[in-house]
Amino acid sequence: MKTIKTFLTVTLTSLLCISSHAKVLTVKNGVPVLNAKENSLCISPNGAAGRCKQNISGFDAGESFTYPIYSPLKKQTQITFYTDIDSLVCSFDDYTDFSFKLLIEGLENPVNIIIHFTKELPNKIPNSEKIYFLSLIWGEIKYNFAFYDELNFDFDSLYNAYISIVLNTKNDIEYYDILERFTATLKDGHTRAVGDYVSYLGVYPVKFNFFGKELFVTATFDNERFVPLKSKVLKINSMPYMQYIEEKVLPYINLKTPYAVENRITYLLKYSKIFPDTLSLTVQTWDKKNVTYDLVSNSVITSEYEHIKYRYITVRPIDTNERWTPMSLSWLKDSIAVLTINTFSPFDESYPVLLDSLLETASTAKKLIIDIRNNGGGATDMSYPILKRLCKQQKFLSLAAQTRINNGAGKANGNWLKEYEDFYLMKAYQTDSAEWIEVDSNINRYEIPVVILVSEHTASAAEDFLIMLYEWEKRPTIIGRPTFGSTGSPLVVELPQDGYARICTRRCLFPYSMKPFDYIKPDIEVTYTLEEYASGIDKEMEKALEILSKK
Repeated sequence: MKTIKTFLTVTLTSLLCISSHAKVLTVKNGVPVLNAKENSLCISPNGAAGRCKQNISGFDAGESFTYPIYSPLKKQTQITFYTDIDSLVCSFDDYTDFSFKLLIEGLENPVNIIIHFTKELPNKIPNSEKIYFLSLIWGEIKYNFAFYDELNFDFDSLYNAYISIVLNTKNDIEYYDILERFTATLKDGHTRAVGDYVSYLGVYPVKFNFFGKELFVTATFDNERFVPLKSKVLKINSMPYMQYIEEKVLPYINLKTPYAVENRITYLLKYSKIFPDTLSLTVQTWDKKNVTYDLVSNSVITSEYEHIKYRYITVRPIDTNERWTPMSLSWLKDSIAVLTINTFSPFDESYPVLLDSLLETASTAKKLIIDIRNNGGGATDMSYPILKRLCKQQKFLSLAAQTRINNGAGKANGNWLKEYEDFYLMKAYQTDSAEWIEVDSNINRYEIPVVILVSEHTASAAEDFLIMLYEWEKRPTIIGRPTFGSTGSPLVVELPQDGYARICTRRCLFPYSMKPFDYIKPDIEVTYTLEEYASGIDKEMEKALEILSKK
């Protein structure tokens, strides 16, 4: 076995590989070897170890795993492969398949990873499966979707119309594109069909934001500054931009709250479903000139920029030292603590220990700001420790919920007996009352002013947290923008070629009034103008400090 020092390289035909993360690059019989303790491999853009674009796990000893990368263009490609303890950065000059060994601790034999470059779009799903899996999704939605009684269209007719549409799809990507549109008609954030085709996805060299009802360019890649920042978008592909959004983007959006919809629009606009593709962008620049730019998308997998936000030139200043953390505690003047919780997903057994430690430290503050603006959810009960410290009583109510009831005999009688009509109309529900959560007497309660910051990114279990405290008589002031507007228990349906669908099966209710949850409306709404956004100010935090100064 040959060992090469850090940053030395091994060259195989038109391939150049560098160890960028581990101390050594190991090569055996001319084949690079990547070491791992965890049974997992990440594939990421150029030089982006630590920013996993696609995770593959669950390898078996001695397995050969082929990962396809769509490469229709002859150009140099650079990709990072990394594990929990090792990484490999490889530059490819041609389309020759490349392989390396993944040596996982605990597996007797290494896994053979084969990177296969292809110019062909995948077309492996036969028509029989296209109909079957569309029908499977339709059936699960018809019998289990939590909000079926709220649909304002005939879902069976929609399904019938989509049968011919899926049969006319030319490849697997088109098929999943149609499934995504089908599930998006339900307008629920926990209900969606997703295909595993990230390696075919393209990214345009711009990002957008809405301010009011106008769309602006707010970021561009650092080597493609030709679209001036702060340009107002007028047309996309020669169509008025709102017409383009309504026809080409909104059909794929499974959300309904305004800010969440706008955020998803801007997210989808920066991608092309297959690269390379072009986007014609007509903008009005800061000096009132109308200019059209033709943008070309690059591969998400091989792009050295995607998901490395510090290589964007942005309107809003970015702290290049900032890194994502699950939670943190910081201090402002006058003993004001800021508890930032970015997830309620317990990454390991240390999560509740860390959370409890931060909560206990925060109890020494004179005032507290809880920031969950970027908390996309996780496990609902992970928020209980916070609620217990905020609660003024000896107990509080958890979530109440409704879920569908399917009763064959009830449906049979429902077309002529009124008491069974809901079964016949597919509108029968079981209501589960909230449970009381006791607060231990030895818990250090917060007897200080508290405010909570939220946004359209506050979702799922983070919204559960807000639902449980929203009707308290004396609760923290909520500041920001309306939340994501979706929580529940998603049923996961496996689809062909490693795809899946999620279907929301639970309608959450406010525990005291038993009213259905839609979204959390903040007590004080905060929005930005383009200039305010560009200045870098944190208006939500400023408003929180203003409110706390009066308490």
